[in-house]
Amino acid sequence: MRSILLFLLSGLAINGFSQQDSTGLPRTTKSYFTGFFERVPAQKKGAEFVELVKTTPDSMIHVEIRHVSLDQIVLDAFFDKKEPVGIWYYHLNSGGKILNYDFPLVYGSAAPDSIEKALFIPDSLAIINYLMSVPEKEYLAPEFATGDADLAGFMQNNLVFPYYSMVNQETGRVLVGLQIDEAGNISKIAVENGVNTLLDKEAMRIMKKIRFKSGARYKGQPVRLYYRLYISFYL
Repeated sequence: MRSILLFLLSGLAINGFSQQDSTGLPRTTKSYFTGFFERVPAQKKGAEFVELVKTTPDSMIHVEIRHVSLDQIVLDAFFDKKEPVGIWYYHLNSGGKILNYDFPLVYGSAAPDSIEKALFIPDSLAIINYLMSVPEKEYLAPEFATGDADLAGFMQNNLVFPYYSMVNQETGRVLVGLQIDEAGNISKIAVENGVNTLLDKEAMRIMKKIRFKSGARYKGQPVRLYYRLYISFYL
């Protein structure tokens, strides 16, 4: 599973993220360790990695982890307290990856209200996966515009297991809801049942990244879709 999912800080570092600096000045800490995920403390001379954590008085945090011998950044991350924010760089086995967390984390329901509901797929259709067409029920699913054959392929190519969650062995399933309109545009993305801030934000990021060429059709007519998906993070 590690090759599929990758991505947080040690428990001590993460807990320290939320601490307010009473001096009114930025605070910088530096630590050395071996083993990217094991994070065994080490002296500077024998360390594989060095981590710099810069915290501002308003609890904004910038984290940089660098591979010492290669002089290469392997993680460049930003937090508002414990929530991932901004644009991240994360170096995976497959190469560098840019992760966009520049959006608010939203909790709640993405379900349509009673006025809108008539524009959506009827509940009575009872299809297990609305991202797969079911011709015998006259249902055509939205068509992916990402180059992936299906949702599983999209997840395989894009989902990232938060680094600090891997370090802390944090796992679980995040339930995300969203709406897809008649043209295939996505809106109202929300975490309907979360695990923690790190996993919830990654689950929301992946859903904001998905694109469709077209929306769903039922009996030849374009319809809106309320879609819910469990995104699993397991080691």
